[in-house]
Formats: sequence, C-alpha cells, structure tokens
Amino acid sequence: MAMSGRRVFTSLLLLVIFEAQQCTASCFGKDAHFKTTDKPVVTQASNDPTHVLVAWDKQIQRPECVDQYYVRVWPDGTEMAKGQRILVAEKDPKSPKGKNVVLFKTVQIEPCVNYKFLVELEELDSITGKDLEKTGEQLFKTAAIPKISNLDQNRFRVTYFWDPVKKVVDLKQAFISFPKDMVTYPSCLDYIQVTGSEVLSKTGPSLSRQSSNSPTRGRALEYLGGKPTYNPSITVGGASTLPGRISYSDVTRGSSGSLSRQSSTSSVASSTVFTEPHFAYTLARAKGGTSRKVGPIKVTAPFLQPMISVNVPVEDCSQYKFEVKFFAARKEIGQVQNLNLPPLADIPGYVPPPVTSVIAISFNTAGKPVYGVKTASGVNAACLPAYFEAYDSYAQRLENEVGWQVDQSSKVQRLISSTKEELEKSQEELLKAQGCVCTSPHLELTTTDAAILKKKEASQLGHYHFQGMHGRHPFFKKMSHDHAGPHSHTGHGHVSTGSAQPTTTQKSSTASQVQEPMYLFYDTTKQQWRFAGDLGGKENLFFGTVEKSVAKCPGDPTAQGTWQAATGTFGRWKKNANVKVVCETNL
Repeated sequence: MAMSGRRVFTSLLLLVIFEAQQCTASCFGKDAHFKTTDKPVVTQASNDPTHVLVAWDKQIQRPECVDQYYVRVWPDGTEMAKGQRILVAEKDPKSPKGKNVVLFKTVQIEPCVNYKFLVELEELDSITGKDLEKTGEQLFKTAAIPKISNLDQNRFRVTYFWDPVKKVVDLKQAFISFPKDMVTYPSCLDYIQVTGSEVLSKTGPSLSRQSSNSPTRGRALEYLGGKPTYNPSITVGGASTLPGRISYSDVTRGSSGSLSRQSSTSSVASSTVFTEPHFAYTLARAKGGTSRKVGPIKVTAPFLQPMISVNVPVEDCSQYKFEVKFFAARKEIGQVQNLNLPPLADIPGYVPPPVTSVIAISFNTAGKPVYGVKTASGVNAACLPAYFEAYDSYAQRLENEVGWQVDQSSKVQRLISSTKEELEKSQEELLKAQGCVCTSPHLELTTTDAAILKKKEASQLGHYHFQGMHGRHPFFKKMSHDHAGPHSHTGHGHVSTGSAQPTTTQKSSTASQVQEPMYLFYDTTKQQWRFAGDLGGKENLFFGTVEKSVAKCPGDPTAQGTWQAATGTFGRWKKNANVKVVCETNL
C-alpha cells in the first residue's frame, strides 16, 4: 500500500508539472532552435522601397515551442542596441490549432541604406526559465530614385562649427546644415556638393555710420540693483547658452522699435526699446587681395540623422557665400545658391570665449609685454578683429536679454494686479446679485475683547476672502492679506460698519505662515452665520451670529450687534458687542 501511494503521488506530481508547463509554453520536453549560421530572408515588400519583409520560416526548428520573437534592425556601421527591436507575438491562424507565432514581419526602413537584420526567439520554460536564441545577421538595402520638390533656402543654416571634443567654436570651419526631409529618399543621392567664395570685407565703417554704442549699454547692473525682488539666473559657458539659447529671437537680435515679444492677448504693452547691435566691420581689415574660393566639398550617403550637415574650411573669419548642389544618377537634380556665412558679430548664436582664454600675455627680457593668441580657444590671430566685434555684439544682446527679462517681470506683475481687480469686480457683482449690502469680497473678523485675545481661538481673527457659494449663500475663507497699495471700492455699494474701526486683530507674522483652514458660512439648520474649521461643519466653532439671522451676508449692517462667542458657561454662546465682522472698503 505504501509503494502504491508513492506511485500515485509521483503520478500526480508529474501531472501538475506537465499542466504548469502547458500553461506557460507551447510544448513540453522540447526546445525551439535557431542555428547561428542561419540568416533570415529579407525581401522588398512590393514596390515600396521603405518596407521590407523579414521571414524566418525556413530557419526555425520546432516553432510551436516559441512564445514570441524579436526582429532586430539597425544600419550597418552602427550599434545594434541603438536600432529597432520589434516584438512579434501575433498568432498565425494557418498554423496547427492557430497557436504558433507568425514567422514573418514587415519592417519600415530608409531606402538606399544598408541595414542588418536578425531574429531572436524567446521561449518561456517553467523549469529552465527563459530560453533565448538568435539567427545570424543578414545585410540588405532597397533601391529608390531620390526626388527634390522644394529646396527652401530659409531652412538652411550657416554658422561656425561647434567642436564637441574640444568644446570650442572652430572659426576655421563653416557648418552648413539643413533638414533631410526636403529630399525624398536622401540616402539615394550620389553626393551633395558645396562650393563657396569669399565676400571681400570692408576696411571699416563709413564716417556717416551710426554709432554702435547703445543708449542702454551698461544698464544691466542698474536693472538688477533697481529691482532687488528680481534676480534672473544667467549662465554663460557653452555654445548653446544665453543668448544662443534663444539666438534667433527679435530680442537677442535687437529691435529698432518697441518690444514685439509679448502676448497678443495682453492689454499691458511695453515701451522698452532694445538697440540692435551694429559692430561688424567696426575694426579695420587688410585691404586688397582676391576673393578666395572653397570646394568643391562632397558628402555621401547614408544620411542617418534628421539634419544633413557639411563642414567647409574657411579662413580669417571672413564672409562667404556658398552654393549647395544635389547629384543623383550622375547628374544634378537641385541646387541652392547664395547661402551666406555672415560676419561673426552678426551671428546671434555665437557665444565668444572669454578674453582671458583667447589672449596670451608674456613679457620679454626688457620687461615689455608680448601679446599672443591662444589658438586652443578656436580663435586665431587673423580672426581677432572679428572676435572683438562679436564680443561687443554678444554683450549688447546680453544687455537686451536682461532688459527684456526685467520688463517681462514688471509686465507679469501688472497683469496679476489687473487680473485680481477684474476678479474682484466680478465677485462684487455676484454678491450684489445675492442681495448683499456689503458687496466687498473682503471681510475682517476682529475684536477688542482682551479675554478673547488670550484664547487660542484668537487665531481665527483676521482677513476672510470670498470663495464662492455654499447652500445658496456666499462663503468666505481665511487668507493672508496680500493686497498691496490702495484698493478703493467707492461706488460699489459698500458701507461702513461703524464710525470707529476696531484696532486689534490677530494676524500672522508672515504671509507665508501655514494656517489652519477657517471658513465663514451660513448654517441653514440654525439659520446662523458661523466660523468653523470645516465648511458646513462645527470644527473649532467659536464665533457666530445669533440663530435665525436675517442678514443676507455676514458683513451687512443687519449682522452687526448679533455676533456671539462661545465664552459662556460650558462653552455656551454669549453675545459680545466687541466681536465684529468689518466690511473692508479700503484695502
């Protein structure tokens, strides 16, 4: 009997293991398999060069054991981890019982780019865990004819090259970039060619030229010192920092008129004027010479990034004009002319390196200074005039940015004040519609009773602001008194609560001090105006009017003289003429 029991137990255990295995995988006792030398079959899907069909039906062994596949796709010469990893888990209805995962996948690629493909299988095994295998790598690319419909010159950008290794702007290389979506199938181009010629520089400004000095130059410290509440954070250190961060805005360029960078919905305008920097060619250049030529510089596919870029060697920070041509099938299919590399001072995105990192100073044996240039800064001796002009332009744009930020700060404050005023006018109209005599959204709970002022409930005294409607009556919440300056409600139906204003109220030491919530509301059960810590409840209930109050609103004259405090025996209500709710009419 004991042996028979063990056999039954063993049989049941195997059955449980078998059932568990059936729940987590497609087969038992077998494994799916790929040979690492086997490669998936890749073919172009119909006539569409942007899609290929990847199939592995001939390479997989025991496909019924597979839970899911992953198709890996990445451009040749790049890392597989940075490519696509596409999950394949849908079932093939034509497989036995429709339980097998499909053995093909359509994948989107870019035409004329060599891609590598492989397939990974994943099998979930309750005993051995997760089994992973993969095929060999297949190389494939589709073919297409590139087309150019519209080469928008405004989408081309010409500037100097930012060296990501040296962390400097290299003034010996121009950098031309443009989005590749202007070309259909850009990687199918034979090549892109750039040529250029130098624009001979001026020797300096004409005598009639307007002075480059701005009337606001040097006011940054004045802005910051005159407004101690405003402290803009300005960091400068890389090519993408201020003002390059917003380099092509009208502010960093400068504006000859009033500020245009403002909200179209705002009624608060700015009269601040920002001067456009004019420093290019203010320093002399060498005269004569012939225009230097550049190129042709050719770049070939693949173009894997959203932007296509070309580095072009230039000299002496001179102006250049470039021409970009596109070639396919051994012929030109498009071109863009007159791409201008402007003077260094007129490139808003250029952040000049510090003077101390550009200029080297040493002394000879006679003790006289010898000046040189630190070329590691990206600036060479021939570029010094352009560098100094660009430095002045950068300083001017920085002044403009600081001035704009300060102006925006003032504008926001004016908008906040204007919005608050409009909101309070709307609140007054609502209170008036409710039949309130006191239509001010501001009330003050106050008392001169010394006994009450010694109690903890004295913390309930202070400013209450209208919040909305509760039980068809207005309710108020205790808030910090954040009104600055005069606040007149003359003509809005406000009335004084008495000839003598109470002089003692409980106020927090700072506006930001955390306060327990307190509400002033109408209790419909007792027909009574109450102050409590929960809206409509009795938490910390200490102040209130007599029951069956006829006052439409707590600040109305009919409520005065009816206020009570829970100072009687056992905390009973006791009328107190020194407890008042003041309708605030001049904040």
